[in-house]
Amino acid sequence: MKLIKDILSQMGFIDSLQCSQIAKHFPNTRIVIKWASMPRERVRAFEVADRIKKVEEDGVDYARHCFISSKEYEMLKEVFGIVQ
Repeated sequence: MKLIKDILSQMGFIDSLQCSQIAKHFPNTRIVIKWASMPRERVRAFEVADRIKKVEEDGVDYARHCFISSKEYEMLKEVFGIVQ
């Protein structure tokens, strides 16, 4: 659960190491990829690395960052009893 608490402390933003851990333990979690110019895209955690790799290798765009949506973020905060 340290992984989830770390993500919550980062306001829902996820680095590449955390993304791989989420893909391993919670593969169907929806992650938002924010691209430089393409619209944001929601994909399952186990698909994130491949999707970013494909888009960047094709020279289409690059990923700025990944995060969980505010809806999931708020639900996780509630589950862990985190209030602001």
